Amino acid sequence: ETLITRTVYLDAYAGGFDDFFSIPAFARSVSLWRVPLATGVTLNFMDSNANIVYTYTLAGGAVMFDPIPLSSDIVRVQVVPAGAIDGRLIFNLSF
Repeated sequence: ETLITRTVYLDAYAGGFDDFFSIPAFARSVSLWRVPLATGVTLNFMDSNANIVYTYTLAGGAVMFDPIPLSSDIVRVQVVPAGAIDGRLIFNLSF
C-alpha cells in the first residue's frame, strides 16, 4: 500500500496578535515558516471544546526542521507570536 502525501499552505498570516486556524481534513502534521526568524512563536493545539491539548514553543532564532505531528483530536491551532510576523502554516496531508 502506498500513501499519498499532499500539502496545504495557509499564507498571509501577519500581525502581532493571536490567530486561530482550522486543521484541514486528513492533516497529519504541521510546520511553521516565519519572518522575522528572531521572533518567537507559540502554537497551541486545540480540541473541539477549545481545550489546549498540547503546546509547541519555537524560540526566537530557532528554525523548525521537523513538522509537528497532529493527534486525531486536534481541530485547530492557535498561533501566538511574541511580536509581528509574516508566516505560513504548512499542513502535510495523508490519504
